[in-house]
Amino acid sequence: MSAGSGNAAAALKPGGNRERGLRIASIGVRTKAADVAQFAEATGTAPFAGFVPLTYPFCWLALPEARRLIMDLVGSDALPVHESQSFTYLRALQPDCDYSLSIEAFRGANSDRVTLQAAVSTLDGKECLNFETVLRIVPLCAERRA
Repeated sequence: MSAGSGNAAAALKPGGNRERGLRIASIGVRTKAADVAQFAEATGTAPFAGFVPLTYPFCWLALPEARRLIMDLVGSDALPVHESQSFTYLRALQPDCDYSLSIEAFRGANSDRVTLQAAVSTLDGKECLNFETVLRIVPLCAERRA
């Protein structure tokens, strides 16, 4: 879950052709073996044996750059709740390797969902996987917002 050292600064840019879209061009991420093992244990995945669980990239959405992007679309008076995810792999992620993560996030004008489309590639540009996550936007209770 640790950010890599090379591309720490991610730029938010208007993205896509959907309303209220934002994009992070590149975040440096790493499949740190200790984090991967902790993720595998927490999710009940087979014991860490030199491989990265297929759903591991989801944890990178908790990085500060990704969280800011999500909250920019959700707003401060709501909570994003995980609804669904899908992963399409072209090559497996390897433990203790650096990667580049890009994210596009969209929310329609009257939508109660944020859709995140992410891509992970090696630092030399080889595509590893694409994944999509849908977050439902749940309004906070009015009495708790005060």
